Amino acid sequence: MLSVECEKDNSTLQTPQSTLSHSYAWSVTPPELVEGKYWVGDEGRTVTFASRLPGTYYFSVASGVDGKVQIVTHKLDNKSPTPAPAPLSAPDPQPPTPPAPEPQPQPDINAEISALKEFAKTKATELVKSQYFDREKKALAESFLTTAKLIEDGKVEKAEQARTKQRENSRHYLASVTTMSWKAWDAWDKEISKRLAELDAEHALSVEQIGKAYKSIGLGLSQ
Repeated sequence: MLSVECEKDNSTLQTPQSTLSHSYAWSVTPPELVEGKYWVGDEGRTVTFASRLPGTYYFSVASGVDGKVQIVTHKLDNKSPTPAPAPLSAPDPQPPTPPAPEPQPQPDINAEISALKEFAKTKATELVKSQYFDREKKALAESFLTTAKLIEDGKVEKAEQARTKQRENSRHYLASVTTMSWKAWDAWDKEISKRLAELDAEHALSVEQIGKAYKSIGLGLSQ
């Protein structure tokens, strides 16, 4: 049995039994690709081939039987080795996305301005100790309501102008009671100024909102 063995795909070429002979002639093409890459053995009965070069190769063997020459050819398609696919790796587990915090309700500026009414009244009762308390409280209420009306009528158009006007009115109206009344109301004035500054820092009060705040304070002192 005459065979061609190939390391690449372990294929074997078998020739008919009638081709057995004492001499064999091998031809492997293309010669420029196979030189030094195949070996004839077993007295010419086998050929071994190994190559990483892709291509189509033809292995032909000629043998003489009864004065006749018989040729057997084997075609080999030597393909490029297919790299093994990289093992699939599981993606790194992602930590669960924390739920978004619920939006906090925004303070209602109108409600906070309205609350100044009770705040002004309560602080006056707590902080002011004066024998003219009722008269001073009424005078101070009129000062805040007067400034608020100026803002409503468009006669005071800027926030800082409104604050300055209210300071002037407070001193003027309290002085109408006694010249020293403003001292009795100093602690109260600081508390009201602090609360208005907090609202301004949180809401950037417009001059219209300042006017509403002054009106709320005036109404609280009027009670």
